Amino acid sequence: MEVGKIYECFGTFVLCTGTKQSFGMLGKTFQGVVVETDGNEDTYFAQYSETWSAEQFKETNKKIKLKKND
Repeated sequence: MEVGKIYECFGTFVLCTGTKQSFGMLGKTFQGVVVETDGNEDTYFAQYSETWSAEQFKETNKKIKLKKND
């Protein structure tokens, strides 16, 4: 995983914000924020986690346009 890149898993697109990886029960993980989902973007936009599974997410070249909140 690389900071600043977008990763995708089953229609959820996550911007990687950290690469500190933990091992153990969760396997390799990374930190990131959801920037888009296929379907209901408003519900998941800006959801952050420190335990995204590195094994499940794949790098993508999808261009994401971030929304400006008023």
